[in-house]
Amino acid sequence: KAELSLSIKGEKQNASLVCLKIKNLKEIEAKKSNAEETLQKIVDFADENKAATYENQENLFFILAPTKTKTFKNEKTAVNIAQKIKEILKNHNKMFKQKIEHGVSLNYGTIIANQEEGSMKFMSMGTLITMAKKIASVSDGEIYLGEKIKSRLGSEVRGEKIKKNGAEFYTIKQINDSEENKKFVRSFLNRIEGKK
Repeated sequence: KAELSLSIKGEKQNASLVCLKIKNLKEIEAKKSNAEETLQKIVDFADENKAATYENQENLFFILAPTKTKTFKNEKTAVNIAQKIKEILKNHNKMFKQKIEHGVSLNYGTIIANQEEGSMKFMSMGTLITMAKKIASVSDGEIYLGEKIKSRLGSEVRGEKIKKNGAEFYTIKQINDSEENKKFVRSFLNRIEGKK
């Protein structure tokens, strides 16, 4: 769990952030459905990937901060979490009557964090959280990237810049996973070698 703190003594660090906005949260909370179970699956997955979860009204934030992940390269993990969220919710919406209307965004920015027993206290600097919320609110089940995380991902993610409701963001056109590509090429070459 992550807790927002307004005055905090901790380390200033850059964090990757995944924001899941549940647009029909009140409706979901009003009815007993499988939605809670599905959302718990998402939280568990983020947790397995060392993300701290912060809840704020209809937004769930998954914060990948070096103080918790022990690495400064968290952008790719953020993309993986976002893709998993999209997949879990897509499956949920196919199977259950109670749909989860959602938006997903990724952002990157500075936080001050302090890892304590069982929870991470943090304070967001600049527009990290507000921008993530804004981008997630214009998303309709798609994954949108903020400017900073897009530039951090470089050539790993091809995207298209879009402006909507005063928010500037990138859609994901293609994810170039260099490790996956290498594996594919290796297995392809091995198959060719095997045929000879």
